Amino acid sequence: KPLRFHPGNRSKKDGIRFDVTAVFSTGAQIATRVMSVVPGEDNVFKQFAWSCIKTFADAMIELGEKPSLKSLSQNINKGIEDLLRALILQAVKQHADPDWREQAESFLPARRENCTDAIHELNVLVSWYENVLPTYLHTMVVGECLKIFHHSKEHYSKITATLMPIFAMLTSGPLEESLSPDPSDASDKRPIWDMESLVKCKGVLYVNLDSLSDNMIASAVGSMLLSDLTAYAGKRYNLGLNDVRISLYVDEASNVINQPLIELLNKGAEGGVYTTIAIQTVPDLAHRLGSVHAARMVLGNCNNLIALRCKDRETQDFVTETFGKTYIHNVDTTLSTHADTHIGMPSFKGGARRDYSVGISRQAPERPVLCFSWWRSSNERPRPCHYRRRGKLRCSPDS
Repeated sequence: KPLRFHPGNRSKKDGIRFDVTAVFSTGAQIATRVMSVVPGEDNVFKQFAWSCIKTFADAMIELGEKPSLKSLSQNINKGIEDLLRALILQAVKQHADPDWREQAESFLPARRENCTDAIHELNVLVSWYENVLPTYLHTMVVGECLKIFHHSKEHYSKITATLMPIFAMLTSGPLEESLSPDPSDASDKRPIWDMESLVKCKGVLYVNLDSLSDNMIASAVGSMLLSDLTAYAGKRYNLGLNDVRISLYVDEASNVINQPLIELLNKGAEGGVYTTIAIQTVPDLAHRLGSVHAARMVLGNCNNLIALRCKDRETQDFVTETFGKTYIHNVDTTLSTHADTHIGMPSFKGGARRDYSVGISRQAPERPVLCFSWWRSSNERPRPCHYRRRGKLRCSPDS
């Protein structure tokens, strides 16, 4: 029976819950999945936001906690202090001397009157880690947390204030329990699935994004699921697993196209993922990706093309230009007759003329009306298929 996932499903009995952060090897993979929701090219903000999410995810992994969208959102909103305190306390239990507190406080200035006990305790721990603990015992995770701890609070609040809407889209309403499932929640009867378990059991998952009702949530959820699949495809490639063929069909791909999906189109077959995308027009992709060149890059990663009737000129050009040109032989035939009676007797004449010419023209018309099916892996010429309904431009890298 096919599994079904709907982002707006409030029922705790129908459908499934899907853990998009279940399969990972580093915190960087989780950060990449979250930032894939943000459209546009890389900039300073995206790089700092990615680093921030990675640091929180690595800290949770170091403490033995499994990162989820909900827990990441809560920790980023609270700040790095709680995670940093727990990480340094681990080091204190393993490496600290009995008088470690006195040693750490000797490096601190006098305590201010408005300094709370919690803040003073954290300052003591940070002082011990930075000044007393030998450098060779320092860890990369704690070092990244300390960078955020010493970073400008004002700048950090601006970054986190921009990140919160992203997490809000992925944890709002029913998505809080659907994408960040809690196995201990006995009231939710829906099974919990992840990408690895779905592939291992050779299951079928239908994701109804409901983009017509809420395009932003649909785009965010679709991007997260595609990023999760891309990460799992990379894991399969690294482990040499290619025993199961994964078929991915993305309808209205212009709503969810992101860098992970482009990577699947480009290299997904190495991990056993064969992708078919369906779009309406080329400008739809260009609007999502920011330029026509980026849209052309996506379509260039597709091997096979099936195009139904196209109404805009840019899509028509894309479909017809791939067919190339051929020689067209033209034959013009002229027949003539003449009758004359000026000498008193009828006189008839006739003639015939035939002209040959050769020209170069496109194999397909610039404004295609029928459906042309073209398989680049075949040597056959394009053949018209009589589809009467208006369809979509369908591309697939599966040769």
